[in-house]
Amino acid sequence: MPKTTKPDPTRSAAEPLERSILAAVLVRPDLLVDLEHLLDPAMFTGSRRLVWEEILGLYARGEDIDLITLSSALRGKTGNPGVAAALSMLMTEPAQPGHALTYARRLRSHSQLGRSVEALRRGLAESSNVSPEAPEQVSAWLDEVATDLDESRQAAHAVQRELTLAEGIAEALVRLDSPEEPGIRTGFYDLDDALSGGFRPGKLTVLAGRPGMGKSAFALCIALSLAKSKRGRCAFFSMEMQQAEILERLLAAEGAVDLDRIIRRRLDGIERSRLTEAATMMRQLDMDLIDRATTSVASIRAHIRRSILRGEKLDVVFVDYLQLLHATEKSESRNLEVGRFSRELKAIAMEFGVHIVALCQLSRSVESRQGTRPSLPKLSDLRDSGSIEQDADAVLFLYRQWYYEQDNPQVREQDCSVLVAKNRSGATGEFNVFFFGAQVRFENACMEVETIA
Repeated sequence: MPKTTKPDPTRSAAEPLERSILAAVLVRPDLLVDLEHLLDPAMFTGSRRLVWEEILGLYARGEDIDLITLSSALRGKTGNPGVAAALSMLMTEPAQPGHALTYARRLRSHSQLGRSVEALRRGLAESSNVSPEAPEQVSAWLDEVATDLDESRQAAHAVQRELTLAEGIAEALVRLDSPEEPGIRTGFYDLDDALSGGFRPGKLTVLAGRPGMGKSAFALCIALSLAKSKRGRCAFFSMEMQQAEILERLLAAEGAVDLDRIIRRRLDGIERSRLTEAATMMRQLDMDLIDRATTSVASIRAHIRRSILRGEKLDVVFVDYLQLLHATEKSESRNLEVGRFSRELKAIAMEFGVHIVALCQLSRSVESRQGTRPSLPKLSDLRDSGSIEQDADAVLFLYRQWYYEQDNPQVREQDCSVLVAKNRSGATGEFNVFFFGAQVRFENACMEVETIA
């Protein structure tokens, strides 16, 4: 027997709603004040989508909207039997403008259901390519399906909120009187000052540097400071270190014990006592450590969403590092791929109100730069994509001159410069921190911020 295709219940339920909305707008074009932002063309099906697109086009151009102007606008498309049938239907469809908003909300709901069903169908179709022996693949697929479902829910319920200037100013004045600090203090005083109060929600900070500068160590020290002070919950995603390695680094930094001695298990009594004390304290900390090599932007988004559902909202998310993120779809070039990563991370920060710190590698060209401070990085050194600079709210470079001039007696090994190369919330500049490499530990240098010429 030939296989029969079941009718799509979401589509059949949506069609009368679409017809009623289109007919109502032709009678009452002023309804578009509310419907324009409530209904996206993708929520309509078939030829009715083309009709809605033309109605929005007429509205945007300030032209009259009636059956005559709409027919004229669609003249080039009336060769499509579906468009001609849709126009014919509008001539006889009873208009009920009083119910248009109700119908629009129902159509959004049906659209959400349809997108969710499609996401599940696509996920099930792609699951045939996932090996049951590869739990990372299964987990990544589940994250992608969950992301598709969440995006469909957001599309169905999120209506853009528009503020008048007066309303915006009123809200800004309320924030000025708020006793709350504008950001989450990182524990590094000069960094907090440079970022106008610390890590602010909805922002993307890029922390970049060449290998050996201490990017991961600096990020872990900030994460440890946040967890100890309970100023904010954070998650640390690592694609190059296992969880055991991360924990050893945290213990070394907190206990002020050389990492090499921890790895080799060559500890004296004092060092063992320090590590025991550090471990006792760290057991009380609330921090998520994720060490999956195939971490994707979708899996980061899913983790943030799950934390909210558990009532444990994250405030700061560290990604170590940007270029190692797993791509779930092919791109034409590596630049486009990394650029998409940075844009999606910025979108996640804004959507969930978290601060994302994305670590980033610099290109090798920085190594050949000469001058009084050799290999000093700049924004054009950001590796693989110019979009990183555009998407980031702040770009920080770690620079250790001693790394390049170890024979110079005037350069100290512990000195590390943090260059604020881009800052939407304040000035660019430079400040110092101390880096104790053997213990993978950063400390405040308590030095004044010095402006970059």
